[in-house]
Amino acid sequence: MALKAKIYIFALVASILVVLSETKKPGKVMYFTSTKVEFNRIYISEHSLDIVGNTTLDIILNLAQNYKYDPWSKTVIAMKNRKTNEYRTLLDYDVNICSLLGKGSATYISMWIQNFLKYGNLPKTCPIMKGNYSWHDLKVDKMSLPGFLPPSEYRGNIETYFRKGKKRESVANITLLMELK
Repeated sequence: MALKAKIYIFALVASILVVLSETKKPGKVMYFTSTKVEFNRIYISEHSLDIVGNTTLDIILNLAQNYKYDPWSKTVIAMKNRKTNEYRTLLDYDVNICSLLGKGSATYISMWIQNFLKYGNLPKTCPIMKGNYSWHDLKVDKMSLPGFLPPSEYRGNIETYFRKGKKRESVANITLLMELK
């Protein structure tokens, strides 16, 4: 097949995938069913996630010291297989949080971070300083849900850590169980 034809087919498939991912079914809502928070007391003095009304979260994050390094976040989103009850990874993304703060790029991760920032008082720049941060009524923006996600149970794991050379030092681990209806 000629290179021109391959490029055309690739562009057509990519366009279809973009359209499918942007198609929103009315009424899709993400419900939170469970949260678990673990954190390193060297960096965080208090960290909690409370489910409010099944669709929103209230979050408290009190940093015990200024962050000397850029925090990284490894985010894994998995969907539960109803037949086997096992989770299948849909997204596994590792990113320097400071590289995304305050940027309005069109990736889902960036959209999720921008949505997260609008509900709280975390600075949109680094370094991240010692202080008390909170988010009230944080919810999943329907426009940031890929349209191709089927109604199902999902698990989100967010590990925040510092990279120190080849080593990783854990700052916080959050697990969210959710259901998309």
